[in-house]
Amino acid sequence: GELMYVCGKIENLLPQLASQNIFPDIIISEWMGYALLYESMLPSVLSARDNPAFANHNNLKAKPKMMPSRSVLFLEGASDDRLSFWNDVYGFQMSTLQHSLALEYASDAVVETVPSTAIVTDRVALLDMDLDTIQDVDLDLTTIPFVLTSCGGEGVKVRLDKLVVSFDIGFESGDPKVEFSTGCQSTTTHWKQTTLWLDPMGTIAKTNGMKTTDNNDTVDHHLSIETNKSEFQGRFTMKRNRLNPREMDFEILWEIVDVTNTEHNKRVLCDGCIRSKLGS
Repeated sequence: GELMYVCGKIENLLPQLASQNIFPDIIISEWMGYALLYESMLPSVLSARDNPAFANHNNLKAKPKMMPSRSVLFLEGASDDRLSFWNDVYGFQMSTLQHSLALEYASDAVVETVPSTAIVTDRVALLDMDLDTIQDVDLDLTTIPFVLTSCGGEGVKVRLDKLVVSFDIGFESGDPKVEFSTGCQSTTTHWKQTTLWLDPMGTIAKTNGMKTTDNNDTVDHHLSIETNKSEFQGRFTMKRNRLNPREMDFEILWEIVDVTNTEHNKRVLCDGCIRSKLGS
């Protein structure tokens, strides 16, 4: 067969090629951004996949195959005690900086590498995308329910400071299948992970009387969950920013629930809301 190289904006190229009776069999694109959908490049690829020119081509049995063909968005919880650094900076007490830093952490999603040792919950899928069929309207995620449970042992409270967003990518039409992950447990990629802070100053946890005992037997007020006793649950929203669709707006409504009660009588230990933006 022949391999043709063409350069240009994909939305414009395909109609031009169709006019020459040239139709692609596959579309290969590295459209992924931070938190999978940042920069909103996928809609351009989908518009190429669904280009009306294909519908008028009688000999085309199917739309072009997408490569990669599958992507899955994940969420997990992590601990992070970076604010405690300011309690003793080479002998100087600089904790007054903690409040302003906490506000920054809480308002902006952060792209960073999270070590696997910081992960304290299971990793759950928020969205599983078949890229041969998904539509543009599906790319704004609205109030997707999730539940995170502790990875700690029985009777161990794990401190929960932030949520970690990552994704996996799959090329599933080949043999063997090829896939890679941007999760904390895998080799670091340039996408790293995207983090959303919960309660940096421990205000919510302290108000609700929550305590976490660290390895030094000191007591901190921070959000925590415990295996078979409590879980972190909520609804996850990630949408394109209305003014700049390349940026992403996050809203996560969450609560920590006592699961020792009956199914119909779970007690909410504390709750809150994350509102963050991923952008310039």
